[in-house]
Amino acid sequence: MKLLGLIRHAKSDWDNPALEDFERPLNARGYRDSKLVSLRLKEAGIIPDHILTSAAIRAASTALIFSKTFHLQEHQIHVTPLLYAATETAFLEILRSLPDSSSCSFVFGHNDTLSHVAGLLARQPLIHVPTCGAVILETGVEKWKELNKCNLRLFDFPKRELTD
Repeated sequence: MKLLGLIRHAKSDWDNPALEDFERPLNARGYRDSKLVSLRLKEAGIIPDHILTSAAIRAASTALIFSKTFHLQEHQIHVTPLLYAATETAFLEILRSLPDSSSCSFVFGHNDTLSHVAGLLARQPLIHVPTCGAVILETGVEKWKELNKCNLRLFDFPKRELTD
């Protein structure tokens, strides 16, 4: 069984209206939330061995913060421009092409596609994934190309109430 983390980029900075959408960096909250959610996942024992991220600055920055929390090496992080404006079909094709050597892949992308794909795979009514939200799915597959329906293992996001 493989684990799949679908993670929406953290909050971005809108202070510079001259920047294209693709070039927007994270704001202070985005940095803080990325560290918070990545630490929660680590504490839950969900450790990726592979990261795939959109090339947009805010998504790649979120992925980089997560990669540092998990002490991943550069060869475990891959950037694909295709995730930036991917349709649901294209997003699923990207997921099905993840390396089979990965038992836990985190994919960093954008809404609305990320939320739609998470809901589709989890067989849940549409999940709205907030910024820096992480949907962790148990896939039940040995090869990523077989990815279809999954079980929702965890849905975490920065403003989630923590109960002990």
